[in-house]
Amino acid sequence: EIIRKNGERDTVINCVLKAAEYIESTVDSEGLIQIKEFNLAGNQFRYWRDSPSSYRDENSKLPNIAEEMVILDIQVLAAYALSLVANLISKDDPEKAQHWQDLSMKIRDATIKNLWMPEHQYFAYGMDKTKRGHFKQLKTIQSNAAWMLNTNFFDNLPDESRQKYLTVIIQHLFSPEFITDAGVRCRSKKYIYDRSFQDYHGSWVTWPVENFMFAQGLRRQGFNQLAEQIEARITNSV
Repeated sequence: EIIRKNGERDTVINCVLKAAEYIESTVDSEGLIQIKEFNLAGNQFRYWRDSPSSYRDENSKLPNIAEEMVILDIQVLAAYALSLVANLISKDDPEKAQHWQDLSMKIRDATIKNLWMPEHQYFAYGMDKTKRGHFKQLKTIQSNAAWMLNTNFFDNLPDESRQKYLTVIIQHLFSPEFITDAGVRCRSKKYIYDRSFQDYHGSWVTWPVENFMFAQGLRRQGFNQLAEQIEARITNSV
């Protein structure tokens, strides 16, 4: 039992269920979570990578933040959260649990359908809208996709598909465009001179907290020695 900010008593499980209900309310009929920032004078990206330069298109221009966007990280973590809550209540409310499990799969399938880039064999970090109101992929190669490793996102896919997605993500992580002595870059090395400064979530930067998540994900998928490679780079940097 906990005390909420308004002084009312509640339980942790009830708060978790309310959070899951909120996530459900944000998912559209296709399985996408469309986000719109209304305070454009404030923090334009209220996701993990929240700096003004953290999300750019492949031409290093700001995406269309005035309209709805779809972000890979949010899709993946929302699907994961709903799946975890479904497992949590599977005995007490199997019908609701199945509903949220199905919704989790719907988000996963919509994510793969809309954000997988066949020409790059990698996941786009998001989508923004064209002037005609259609979603288009933001094809900048960033390390965001590696967060998928530390979830159950790929667990129930056919073995061939699961292996394909895991392989390309891990190959990108350890390719010259991302791996450094200090860990994995936020953005591919090929964009390193696109900006006139070493931006907060750009090609010049590695984040220990993010690299820790990548290491956790590699371990979850069974790549223990690769996880140690990431951790060694964090430790050596310190």
